[in-house]
Amino acid sequence: MYAYVKAGQVVQIVNARAWNDPATGVQHPASIFSLWSKADLANIGLYPVVQSSPPDSQFNTVGSASYSFDADNNQVVETISSNEKNLNDVNEVDDNGDAVLDSDGNQLVTKGLKTIWIENTKATAKSLLSPTDWYVVRNAEDNTQAIPSEVTTHRTSVRTASNTIETAITDASDMTAFKALFVVPTDSDGNPTGKAPIHNFPDSYGE
Repeated sequence: MYAYVKAGQVVQIVNARAWNDPATGVQHPASIFSLWSKADLANIGLYPVVQSSPPDSQFNTVGSASYSFDADNNQVVETISSNEKNLNDVNEVDDNGDAVLDSDGNQLVTKGLKTIWIENTKATAKSLLSPTDWYVVRNAEDNTQAIPSEVTTHRTSVRTASNTIETAITDASDMTAFKALFVVPTDSDGNPTGKAPIHNFPDSYGE
């Protein structure tokens, strides 16, 4: 990716394709970006763009990109704006500070990451318990049909894991602590030694 710079200002982003030079009106083919030297391109105002890695959208609301000319290094630097998402729920208010209500007249609440991930955790636990629910139903309807001990052990492990994960989410004091829940533990060689805390459920029954 290149950018057209004039008087130290980024005027246009050029995606290495045929380009019309605003200064001369000359139509340049896309091949100039592979055949010309950086110095030759700079002579007509074209500089390489150092692209920024976008922020993790899981934890950030990603905004637009902006570009600035770095004259010292003869390049254009891309910056992507972002804001951290809220960890906690937000009661929405209007410009006057009054509560924004939904169609039923209730306070409109935007869920924070903690609420979203607690809901995800509960959903995961439900999906892991679902395949063995029939053992519980059968036992409730006919108590002579015992629930196998391995099923009971598995179901207890799922519930315990869910409670542990939910507590860890609730206890995360800031974004740094929350992000740590997504980090997979590794050994000294960088090999995974387990699951990230937020995904630390037992495997599905029978696996």
